[in-house]
Amino acid sequence: MTISFRISLFCSNFADPGCTSQSKKQSDESEETAFVLDSTIRIGDAIEKALPSMKLSKVVDSIVYVPLETKIYLTNGLLQYVKPYWCAFPGRLFDAKGKYVKQIGKLGGGPGEDTSPWGYMVTYDEKRGLFYTQGNKIIQYDKNGKFTGAEKTIQYTSGGMISGGSLTGLAGMATADSLYMLVNYPDSAYWMNTNLDIVYSERIPLDSSLHQPANVYAQGIQYEFSDYDGHTLFYNFFTDCMYTVTDNGLKVRWKFDMKDLGPDKRAFLNDYMTHITGIVKISRQAKGDEKTKKLLAENSEYAKLVDNKKRILNAYESERYVVMQWMNIIAYEGIRKKHSPYLLAFLDKTNGNTFAISQHLTDDIDGGKPFELRLGVHNGAMVSWIWPYELKDYIAQQKEKGEWVSERLVALADGLKEDDNPVLIMAYLKKK
Repeated sequence: MTISFRISLFCSNFADPGCTSQSKKQSDESEETAFVLDSTIRIGDAIEKALPSMKLSKVVDSIVYVPLETKIYLTNGLLQYVKPYWCAFPGRLFDAKGKYVKQIGKLGGGPGEDTSPWGYMVTYDEKRGLFYTQGNKIIQYDKNGKFTGAEKTIQYTSGGMISGGSLTGLAGMATADSLYMLVNYPDSAYWMNTNLDIVYSERIPLDSSLHQPANVYAQGIQYEFSDYDGHTLFYNFFTDCMYTVTDNGLKVRWKFDMKDLGPDKRAFLNDYMTHITGIVKISRQAKGDEKTKKLLAENSEYAKLVDNKKRILNAYESERYVVMQWMNIIAYEGIRKKHSPYLLAFLDKTNGNTFAISQHLTDDIDGGKPFELRLGVHNGAMVSWIWPYELKDYIAQQKEKGEWVSERLVALADGLKEDDNPVLIMAYLKKK
């Protein structure tokens, strides 16, 4: 189901000049001019004219730091937002102030336990006070984290999802209006009720040239959900669209025009095994020689398909902006010892301007490290995180160089132990 739309916004004659370029002038210039914002975001144009860097204060009003309570020690930065909680993998919940709340789910072979060796993700239905974990099962818990007795192992087949077997290709679970949506990689969406029954399904409309090779379940592109204005949003790389998740299907909210900068998407579906088998082939041919390995990676078949192409990793929405995370693709980064940083682009919904940054956002608010969007956009804030020891080391280096760091950031670091849990960085975006 694809439904395009347009958003009507308004700006006065004293607004940003960018408004006037897309506005229909009226005879009386003293009156407000109607501005119509197209649902297509021309990010390709913005990337071609990307700014090297930009001050964080251009798009952000304030920064709030939330240290996660070190009641239990976290060993990695695998965090997700499970509204209204922060969830540390797998299933450890912290509230908005960083206080540890409870554990949801458990690995094991018994009832209410997940058998996945890779762990599980968590979804929360705030309206009903129900938690769900998704690993090798869908398991339901009450608001206190107690197993309700409802669980189901789900298997994907060409005819749909059925009970029994093992979970194959589940890329995520999200709340719709009164139902839940399961996305099976790469193109199948299913709606489930609280009894864990599949109500109906639909296909995500991929290009007819795209397909998942038979008997291949590798997930080359990560799927992620976000929340805006009470609705779940879902960005899909293969369709270049952001959808609103409803009980009646996926509805197109934003479209992204990459021009000719993006990769051929078949490299991430039809030809994804070229990437997997390429690693093995390169290692065998190099016979342990690092220079040969790097040279083979640079000239590999997969590198020819994707190198230097631009890819949108994800997209989020706030009151004023659509925030897009993008990157320059480098095949086999680990082998080539190259890193492709995650970059940002913004659509300003007040005037229709889209702009991109090709290097970093400079923290001119507190003098912290260049801002990296690591945990998406939630409740109007771009969210990142940092380990306390990293923050302490950074401040020490800045002081040694005579660079400015705000007193409150120094005080925050001084109040932390090096082995404490991560600190969330909430950079609140400007509003209209």
